[in-house]
Amino acid sequence: MKEHKSKIGKNLIGMLMFQMYGDSKLIYREYVQNARDAINDAVKEGVLSKITEGHIIINIDNNNRKITIHDNGTGVPIERVEPVLLDIADSNKDGETSAGQFGIGRLVGGYFCKKLTFKTSYKGEDVASEIVFDIDKIKAILDDSSNNSTATEVIDICTDKNIYEEETDKHYFTVTLEDIHPDYPELLNEEIISDYLKEVAPVDYNSAFKNQLIQTSVHDEYIDYQKQVGHFQISVNDEVSIKKRYGLNIEGTNDQIINLNYFSLPDDTHGLLAWGWYALTEFSRAIPASDRSSCFRLRKHNIQVGDANLLTDLFPRNETRGNKYFYGEIHIANQKIKLNSARDGLAPTPEAECLKQRIRDYFDHLVKLYHLANDMKKATEGLLKQAKNK
Repeated sequence: MKEHKSKIGKNLIGMLMFQMYGDSKLIYREYVQNARDAINDAVKEGVLSKITEGHIIINIDNNNRKITIHDNGTGVPIERVEPVLLDIADSNKDGETSAGQFGIGRLVGGYFCKKLTFKTSYKGEDVASEIVFDIDKIKAILDDSSNNSTATEVIDICTDKNIYEEETDKHYFTVTLEDIHPDYPELLNEEIISDYLKEVAPVDYNSAFKNQLIQTSVHDEYIDYQKQVGHFQISVNDEVSIKKRYGLNIEGTNDQIINLNYFSLPDDTHGLLAWGWYALTEFSRAIPASDRSSCFRLRKHNIQVGDANLLTDLFPRNETRGNKYFYGEIHIANQKIKLNSARDGLAPTPEAECLKQRIRDYFDHLVKLYHLANDMKKATEGLLKQAKNK
């Protein structure tokens, strides 16, 4: 019989709260995806009649160094507040129907502030519950080599719970980060955060792109695929809901987008793995890095996976520049394809490895496309030069 009783040491809290992500802006993605799940749940439970009634409101208070992310999703019932917000890695989310999957992302904001607060109310209850994490106290325990607290003991020592009166028809969840560390000014820059969310968040396309490109290009089964792409209202400092940046031209080259080409990535064993689209243009030159919409973007639940270069290495070895010729999205359709804990890549499952190979095969085909465009451009320039010299 085993005699040792295992424990989870306090350093786990340090890993989850202070070492998960290298890019500070990723905290917005984490809290937005949790809000997205809450709004979906609200629709399923009849609290909201449709997704478009949901709203994720981000307030950035630069003067007071404070951030709030608020949603009108289901909220959390009072009897569930402590287990939901204090238990670690014990989420019932599956990463398939929900964007969240591990129950650890809510802690990541703690690295960048001194106090992390979660306040929530559930429809039909006359109270709101609040859980407050004292980040300075957590850091002090983690830095004390003589302190042998377990991870759960650290959470219990460094959190408080408050109860407030609330209207019974209210339902919401609000994350508040107070006293943002001065080393991370980008977190308090409204323009930077709005631009970032246009790239990674589950928001809609702008009306011109939808009406003049998607609606004229989409066909057959892709109509349903496109309709199933969930998009949510997200506002930053009460601005009109943000949209994806795609326009009618490639911003970095000014090439006109002639059409959108839709494609699917099926497999005989695993079924449909993903589908996507790319912008058909003149491919006059590679899109410069200054164009934040460039490259094929991998998305699950319409939330970007990793960064713009995630799929670059799936182009042929001598053609990795190829990704810079495209605007495009690949949407994961097989929900058994899950993300790793940092959401910067895929978990190594058979379905994920198969998807990578299908993307490689498809990118092999696309290399010929922009090479052909370049050859035609050179031929045209040669003919014009000959005509000029005559």
